[in-house]
Amino acid sequence: MIISTSVQPDDTSKRAFSVRSKNANYAILVLVTVIIILAARALFAGGPRSFAQIGSLPIGAIRRAGIWYWMENPQGPHAQLVRADENGKITRREADVITGFDVAGDTLVYIARKGNSWSGLIARTDGREEVVWSGPNEAWGPKGQGNTAYWSVQIPPSVSDKSSLPPLAPGLQILSGPIGSAKSAVVAKLLEREGSIIGIHSGKIYLAAYRSGSPGSTAFYTVPLTGGTPQRIAGEAGRSLGIVTRDGTLMWIGQSRESSDEVTVSCIRRIGSDGKAETVMDWLPRNGELFDTDHGVYYVDGGAQPSLWPLGTADRLPRPASVSKGFAPVALGEGEILLRPDNLVLAPVSLFKAPLP
Repeated sequence: MIISTSVQPDDTSKRAFSVRSKNANYAILVLVTVIIILAARALFAGGPRSFAQIGSLPIGAIRRAGIWYWMENPQGPHAQLVRADENGKITRREADVITGFDVAGDTLVYIARKGNSWSGLIARTDGREEVVWSGPNEAWGPKGQGNTAYWSVQIPPSVSDKSSLPPLAPGLQILSGPIGSAKSAVVAKLLEREGSIIGIHSGKIYLAAYRSGSPGSTAFYTVPLTGGTPQRIAGEAGRSLGIVTRDGTLMWIGQSRESSDEVTVSCIRRIGSDGKAETVMDWLPRNGELFDTDHGVYYVDGGAQPSLWPLGTADRLPRPASVSKGFAPVALGEGEILLRPDNLVLAPVSLFKAPLP
């Protein structure tokens, strides 16, 4: 006689099966994650990716929401403001001179001269262009904050002759206007005849104003967004470039405090937590540009074969960061660095991009 029996799984067997299932699911999740990471690395495994070919080196490049923007030949002739999407597709806007630009949300704001007229222009993503302000006097900037644009304009002198006395010489005023409107208002006035807005943070406008002379000087001011008296917070000999970082720190490029060679050696200074100017780095090749990124602040020097310098400390000699062999840094933005071949001599310029180091 054949007796048939069946074995019912007990609770221990069920728990073991459940644990094995969970472990299998976890293993699959880990495998998928590893595949994604490897795929991302493989994307750049061959080095920097070809991005765009342009007529001259980018000036003032920034990256916003995956889009690169920069100027080419901003002082003319044939000044251009360039927009390059993630695939390197380029859109250009032309003028005789372009003195600055900014991106506020999905709106491009820039200052340009066409013929004898200066204008503050708004460029929409659909191709439309609107005039916020226009006039005969030179203008600089601008910066966008919410739905408002801010820029600086030279004021004609009080007397017709070229007086060197500041109250009688050309001055400077900061204007503001709603984006999408042709109305503007005066925020503040300064005695300097030239200056650019370099940042807006915590309800304040940061302005670099240039004083003529030999070698001249740069004065950094803050002005409340609501208007008021400008406050001078720092100064630097010569013409200096500055930025306002995402945490609200004013930084600028100055003459070296250590080297006797002021022509070829620069330093980076900032306003410290005590409100006083301090040196952050020294012994840097000069004529460079500062970039504030999500990986920190970097300096790209102005040499024929420039190097990339991460922000360090004043008590140590600076050390350049490595970039892909055969390439030189051009600009840094959110998560990316623009590169060019380090043997570049003449235009056209081939641009490449890679993740930030």
